[in-house]
Amino acid sequence: MSTPVAKLEPTLSCTTLDSKGATWREWVLDNLQRGCKPQTMLENMTAKVWDIETAAQALDEALALLKQPSDWRSSRPYINTPANYLDCGDRVAQVLFSLLNPRIVLLDNLLSQQECDTLIELAEQKGIKKSSVVDHESGQFVDHDGRSSSGSYFTRGENEHVARIEKRLAAISDWPVTHAEGLQILKYEPGQEYRPHFDWFDPSKPGSAKQLARGGQRLGTFVLYLTDVEAGGGTIFPTLGVEVCPRKGAGVFFADVDETGKPEQKSLHGGSPVIKGTKIVATYWQRENSY
Repeated sequence: MSTPVAKLEPTLSCTTLDSKGATWREWVLDNLQRGCKPQTMLENMTAKVWDIETAAQALDEALALLKQPSDWRSSRPYINTPANYLDCGDRVAQVLFSLLNPRIVLLDNLLSQQECDTLIELAEQKGIKKSSVVDHESGQFVDHDGRSSSGSYFTRGENEHVARIEKRLAAISDWPVTHAEGLQILKYEPGQEYRPHFDWFDPSKPGSAKQLARGGQRLGTFVLYLTDVEAGGGTIFPTLGVEVCPRKGAGVFFADVDETGKPEQKSLHGGSPVIKGTKIVATYWQRENSY
């Protein structure tokens, strides 16, 4: 005869765990005590009335109450926003917008005005060329009608200026610099755009194997705005109906995978056409493994 599971009834009130009522609280605690995997429970919860981030927080609270290991979450870059200002180590950024599902954070004052100007100057010294995209079939970088920008690349830590910015982005997203691609600088003139796309690599496409073999999946993306733009040029998230307007020194972070580590379908994004002015951004892609 199997030994019955001891019934534990934690009485501490937990804001998130209690948010869906006593029935859900009991269900979460009971299933964890029976040995159910938090990842499986998360999928069940999000199929009902929970959103993925709130469900994950409820599971964290329950695990803490039961004194069970809380390292179940898939590992991914993540910016915590408990306050309206974020200490970046060498400067303080202001949180302007925060979305939990999918995870999107808009930060102002992420770069100084001088840092923006210096990045542009260094990129121009390296040379600005027509931008390319990764071909889903071959895995090679190719020209594409959907991306009409021009740009330049830095190798990781290529110079002191680049290394300082990379260190800052790694610190605020709690993800190592070694697990990231070098900064990419993109320039958009009036009429130029980047049509909606995903940054993650589709495992079902043959061309993704080459990219996944070097650093694994893309988990997080930063878009840093190096110029103000008079009209157009926003970063759009069509599925969400959200558009981020460029502001020099600001930056937007979004997760490319969800809480379970699967490609985030709601991370579909693009760069709307520039109407007036010049848009220059820096992108920083964070990988699953050392890159």
